[in-house]
Amino acid sequence: MNRVRSLFAEKVRKIPGAVDVESSVKPGSPAYAVRLKPGAVRELGITAPQLASSLRAYVNGETATYWTTPDGDQIDVVLRLNQAQRERIDQLRGLPVAFAADGTPITLEAVATIETVFNPEIIRRQNLQRREAVFAGVQGRSPGEVGGDVQKLIEGTTLLPIAIIASLPLALIGLMLALLLWRSTLNVFSMIGLVMLMGLVTKNAILLVDFANHARKAGATVADALLQAGLIRMRPIIMTTAAMVFGILPLALAFNEGDELQALGATQSGGGADGLPMPANRD
Repeated sequence: MNRVRSLFAEKVRKIPGAVDVESSVKPGSPAYAVRLKPGAVRELGITAPQLASSLRAYVNGETATYWTTPDGDQIDVVLRLNQAQRERIDQLRGLPVAFAADGTPITLEAVATIETVFNPEIIRRQNLQRREAVFAGVQGRSPGEVGGDVQKLIEGTTLLPIAIIASLPLALIGLMLALLLWRSTLNVFSMIGLVMLMGLVTKNAILLVDFANHARKAGATVADALLQAGLIRMRPIIMTTAAMVFGILPLALAFNEGDELQALGATQSGGGADGLPMPANRD
């Protein structure tokens, strides 16, 4: 979200008349994040809750037992490191957080990294989702003109997902024709194939839209950008789609026991082939 906010704020700064562009997110309080290394989970079996429990016992302490006073009151007996041993981050790196099978202590720096982060002071939410705002002033132009440019910028960011989703109905046409050809129905297996098919078609659309978007930023017109995307991205799209279609084709052609799996193969092969983009020709 921070990256998206920063990119959007940079685009707003480039709009003529937009000044004093600020974000609602301010630098938060500095903190340290302990990130577990992937190899520690795979080789040593250490999990994040186990690591957090060990560090919490070192820094905050852990109630080991209770002591009952002569008056009958119970007092918590908390064990933790001496203050002189937990004042610096370098001291925490050498603390044992686990033990190997032979009893060798495993230090924190061997299984995790410590990074400096900034925790946000305020987290705003709208409809249970995080929300961040970008504010800007107006100078030299009317607020309506600047607001119109900002609205065009927002609409431009939402058109890309719409263009990607628009390619999915083409795959549905091939899916229905394949099920009709194989005399199959919409069942659990064909729906599984549909989910896989949607992922393939979406990937192809992302390749085309992303290339066209970069061409537009380089100065090409909409028609030229689409033409370049269709010609240059055609080869990798055909290669990946053909590999999927021919890989699933034996399953679609299997006429034996368990032939209900044909619906999965038919969905993939028919829909994947129909979801291919058509090359563009311009006279």
